[in-house]
Parts: sequence; C-alpha cells; structure tokens
Amino acid sequence: MLNILSQESQVAEARAFLTALGPDVRWRLIRADGPEGYWSERKDDPGQPPDRLPLDRMDAIHNWHVRPMPLTGPFVLTMLDDTTPAALDRMTSDGLSPTAVVATSPGRYEIWHRWPWAMPKAKAGQLIRHLQQIYHTDPGANAPGRPGRLSGSCNRKPGRNGCPVRLVSTGAALTDTQARTWLRRFPVPTEPQVRLIIGIDLIWRKMIYEQSNRWLSLSLCRQSDSLRA
Repeated sequence: MLNILSQESQVAEARAFLTALGPDVRWRLIRADGPEGYWSERKDDPGQPPDRLPLDRMDAIHNWHVRPMPLTGPFVLTMLDDTTPAALDRMTSDGLSPTAVVATSPGRYEIWHRWPWAMPKAKAGQLIRHLQQIYHTDPGANAPGRPGRLSGSCNRKPGRNGCPVRLVSTGAALTDTQARTWLRRFPVPTEPQVRLIIGIDLIWRKMIYEQSNRWLSLSLCRQSDSLRA
C-alpha cells in the first residue's frame, strides 16, 4: 500500500525541500493533469519564494512540479534526473554532496545542487551536461531551469503507479571551496574539447558501422558461395 501523505504533511515536506535550495529562489508551481500529463503552467508567472508559493493546492491526483525562475537565468541550481543510488554515493564521495535529494520512484532520484555563484544559461547548461556525463544520469534533462517533481506529491507517470515523491535528504549549499575543488578534479571541457570529443565519437561510430557492413557483406558472400556449391 502506498504511503500517501496528508495534505498538511505534503505541504510541509514540499516547503522544506524548496527552502533547502534557498529562500531567495523563486519557483513556478506546475500541475500536470492525469497520467499523460497535460501541463497547466502560466507562462507569465514570475514565480514565488518558498514561503509564498500556494502549496496548499497540492493533491494526490495530479503530478506536481516546480520550475526555478527566471527561465533566462542567471542560475544557481542544477538538477540531475534519474540518478541511481550508486551515482549518488559516488557523487558524495567526490565531494559534491547534494543540497537536496528527492526520490521520484524506487531507486531513482532527482539530485539538486545549489552552487556558490550565479551562471548564465550557456554556462549552466554546459555544467549540467558535464555532470550528466560523469554520473550517468538522464542525458535529456539538460536544460537549465528544467522543472523537477515536487517533494510530497505523487508520481502519476505511466508505470509509476502513483508512488510518493519523497524528500530523502537536504544539505548545505556548496561552498566556494567545495565547488572549486570538485571542478579542479573534474574540469568542464571547453567548447573545442567538446567538439573534439564529439568528432572522435562520430569517427568511432562510423568505423564500427563500416566494419559491421564489411562483416555482413563477407558473410553474405560466403553463404552465396555455399549455396552454389
């Protein structure tokens, strides 16, 4: 049986999650109707701080998300989706302790970090993609300002059976020393390096494709010779 929180507990957990990421961050509350998730999001909503967000609207029927604002940045938060327990352990041992961990389904987490500096959209996106590559999280969730599931709500995505979205832990924001130490160990590739990595990957894929075609052609020739014999 699913452990669905009372509305009072839902609101308290959601507010604790958002406050941990900073009382100065403004959020846009988003409701998604039904399993298919028709999103009800006001495009002109500038967002509200955690203590003013109307969290009493939450219920167990809909998917509830929050989007950090403003959409254009600057950004102080990063979120990694579909993170495994092993990746979470490695992240912590690497000195990148999360500011908030939210369980969105059994064995899967959304990991939030509060960074000690604000980043423009391009730099924030570059950092998120770098984190995804290191910790093998969902590569599609790479946009700065991407919404996350609201802790205290339920996951109505098909196959999740309405499982509770729960706040696992909260921690301090990354300090300047912590962030810079991690970045020295795992430097973000420059744009030329990224292009080089992509180029090498494309060449490697082409070589594998061509080799596979040669093996297939050779196999077909041998089969043809065998039939003639």
